[in-house]
Amino acid sequence: MPRTSQKRCTKNLVRNVDPEAPESVSHGATGRRQKKKLIDTELETQMNVIREIVEASSNARQKIKEKIEMALKKIVVAPKKEDVLAAVSNLEEVLKDRPMRKR
Repeated sequence: MPRTSQKRCTKNLVRNVDPEAPESVSHGATGRRQKKKLIDTELETQMNVIREIVEASSNARQKIKEKIEMALKKIVVAPKKEDVLAAVSNLEEVLKDRPMRKR
C-alpha cells in the first residue's frame, strides 16, 4: 500500500471516530523523547549493581567448583560504596529472588 493511502486511511479512521483529532499524527522522534522521560536511570544503575553481585557470586562458585544449581542459604554483601549499599537496600527482594539463593 503506498504511503499516501496509509495516511489517508489513518486520517479517515481517526477523524471519523474523533472529529477533534489532529489531521496528521507524528509517530517519530516525539515518541522516543517521551519514552526517554519514562526511563528511571537510578533504577537501571541499581539493577546493574545487583547484576554484578549475582555474576560475582556465580564466578566465585565456579572457581571453587561448587554446583551453580545448588541454592545458597546466605549471601554476604559488604559494600564499600554508598551507591552499592543503596542498590542492595532498595533491591534486596530482587537479589533474594535470583536463582543463586535458597528461598
